[in-house]
Amino acid sequence: MKIVEVFAREILDSNGEPTVEAEVTLENGIKALGQVPSGTSVGKNEAYELRDNDPKSFFGRGVLKAINNVKTIIHDSLTGQDAYNQKKIDELLVELDGTQNKSRLGANAILGVSMAISRAAARSQKIPFYQYFGRLSDHSIFELPSPLILLIEGGKHGDWVTDIQEFFIIPQKEKYFSFKERLKVGAEIYQTLKKILRENNYSTSVGMEGGFCPKEIKSNEEAFDLIIQAVQDACYTLGDEAVLGIDVASSELFSDGNYTLKNERKNLNTHEWLEQLSKWQRKYSIFFIEDPFAQEEWESWTTFTQNFSQIQTVGDDLLTTTPKRIQKAIDLRAVKGLILKPNQIGTISETVDAIRLSQKAGLTTIVSHRSGETNDDLIADLCVGTGSLFCKLGAPNRGERVAKYNRLLRIEERLKKDE
Repeated sequence: MKIVEVFAREILDSNGEPTVEAEVTLENGIKALGQVPSGTSVGKNEAYELRDNDPKSFFGRGVLKAINNVKTIIHDSLTGQDAYNQKKIDELLVELDGTQNKSRLGANAILGVSMAISRAAARSQKIPFYQYFGRLSDHSIFELPSPLILLIEGGKHGDWVTDIQEFFIIPQKEKYFSFKERLKVGAEIYQTLKKILRENNYSTSVGMEGGFCPKEIKSNEEAFDLIIQAVQDACYTLGDEAVLGIDVASSELFSDGNYTLKNERKNLNTHEWLEQLSKWQRKYSIFFIEDPFAQEEWESWTTFTQNFSQIQTVGDDLLTTTPKRIQKAIDLRAVKGLILKPNQIGTISETVDAIRLSQKAGLTTIVSHRSGETNDDLIADLCVGTGSLFCKLGAPNRGERVAKYNRLLRIEERLKKDE
């Protein structure tokens, strides 16, 4: 099915900043959109997000250069191409750019088109979007992931109310067999935490991804304690029905060989930081730790992962959905799992390849949103279609987060009907 039109426009993401919305039209009249998210805590090895740097438009954050690249270079090259050949389309986009980090055309321009084509191809073939991703990744048995339900945000995402960037709860799949049940557990704990914060005269304002970021929190430990109380007050059992997880975003804390906890006025060397993480893990029985060390501290990653083999040590900034870095982590046994974000690498095919490489090595894959999101729910289908065990979509709050959760509920319904 040939592509007849490739277009793009500037829209706003969930942070009120410009982003790319690509629109693709096929020869049978099928149209589809691809809306590109944007990160705030960004790994240095991520694909390049092209911005205009024009101070007169969105304080330099506009994306009209990327949009023009879609309307001209990309449009001219993709018109007449077969939309059903995702691999070839994405390879052509990478070739058109010609740089290692997609800085010429912009990863935001390239990804938007790649997303739109994948959606148009699925619609044209009249198959569910998750099934389309299943074909790309050689998956034919589909299950719903376990959600990482965000509760409290700190770091860059939450005005640094805590040094740790995210605190979340993971309902146990062994106890709650359906995604709907697991989402209900997380949502009830979230609402219970809101009640506790109000009772203590704490702010219930939320951060970029919908988690609470009360400025009254005095330490990272207090955030843990509040969540534990919320789990208990919601009548769930921590460790049995739900477990704790954190995204430390350690690269944001790391400078000149030390990790700085601003709120606790601590400056820790690598050994002391390892001890601090170990203390938190033992005290709170943390099951999932994302980015415990800075993105180039490979030796520390390997040591921690080997010493805490019972937990999920997960790389995000360390790996940035990049096969070369994923392979290095596999060789060093530096992680147990990894976060996957399409805009870190720049095309659908490259994202799927990264997932396949990780799963083949036995790593846990977690498809994730970004802090600057849109209402595009592609990552929900991507998670199911590629057989990823977890999804990271934020809090059950804010429309751009809830859009993904609700899409997963609809997918679960469809899969049950097809049984």
